[in-house]
Amino acid sequence: MKISVKSSIMILLFSSCILSCTQTDKKQEEIAMADTISRHMGSETTDSTQKIPIFKNVVFDKAKGIPISLKLKDVIKETIDSVETVDFNGDQELDYIIRTELDANGLGFEYWISSRYKILKKNKGFSDGFHYRWFINLDDDPEPEIYDALGDEEGAEYTIQDQNLLSGNDTVLLYINPVIIEDNIKYWGYPWDISTVKARKNRHAVQLYCSLNHEITREEGWEIDAKHQSQVPVIFFDGHHTQNFHPKNVKNMQWLTLNEIIDKTKR
Repeated sequence: MKISVKSSIMILLFSSCILSCTQTDKKQEEIAMADTISRHMGSETTDSTQKIPIFKNVVFDKAKGIPISLKLKDVIKETIDSVETVDFNGDQELDYIIRTELDANGLGFEYWISSRYKILKKNKGFSDGFHYRWFINLDDDPEPEIYDALGDEEGAEYTIQDQNLLSGNDTVLLYINPVIIEDNIKYWGYPWDISTVKARKNRHAVQLYCSLNHEITREEGWEIDAKHQSQVPVIFFDGHHTQNFHPKNVKNMQWLTLNEIIDKTKR
């Protein structure tokens, strides 16, 4: 069958039109799909950004020794043994903790003096055992709380204490078990081994990394005065272990505020 030149040209034009339309439709589909993926990814990025909490570091401060000044000698008439400085009242100024020399009975005093040289606390001090302290603000008032480690070769008490600088008395808020996490391994948190507590500020609340599920038992014959607590929770620290004592079955680690821990462990 013969096809005229005119018919051949018409067929070619028709085929070209179909091919062009098909390619255009395919291109539009690809553009639409790319736009959909782009919008979807943008949405995911926005949602992800909104869900990621912003945590801030929390100051975990330890008093540092300084020379004895003439001004402090004017305030404290007893013989001064040592002076340490730290901001213990939360006014962003360095205050002073002064220890006097021990008497014949091994008794001395500890004076807490503000940056303006006002005596805010006076405690008895003894020569036996060890005593370590760190300062961290865990609530809404300006004064930091105290992480206190007090003991001797028989045992120790590890507490978080609230300061009352008006009365000069501190109150134990919580007895704890300190545990160091080093290279994903848990060790007992001796006070000379820890460097900082695992704490973070989530919005306006400070949270502690803790566990309320463990099988830690204290030294035989060593009793702590935690009558208001149903259990003694684990609080985690960073540090470097010097003894290979591993706490038993510490599980279900979580972030909680101090008040939440107190509420969950009260008797």
